[in-house]
Amino acid sequence: MDKRDRYTFAATFSEQKRFVGLPPDEFCLYVPLALLAVFLNMWIFGPTLLAAVVGIRHLKKGRGSQYLLNLAYWWCPPQ
Repeated sequence: MDKRDRYTFAATFSEQKRFVGLPPDEFCLYVPLALLAVFLNMWIFGPTLLAAVVGIRHLKKGRGSQYLLNLAYWWCPPQ
C-alpha cells in the first residue's frame, strides 16, 4: 500500500457519487437532453436543456439530491 493513499479520505462520509462532475439527479436530466440537442435538433432541445439547468439549480438552491426526491414525493399526485 502506498503511503500517500493511506490517508486519503472523503470530504464527508455522505459524499455522493458524481458522474462527469454532476450529481446523479442532474446527470439523468442533462445528459439525455444534451444528446437530443446534439443529435436531433438544437433549436428545440437547446432551450429545453437551458430551462432544465436553470430550473433544477433554482429548485435545489445548494441542497443535495435527496431534496429533489422529497420534493417529487410530496408534490406528485398519488395513484
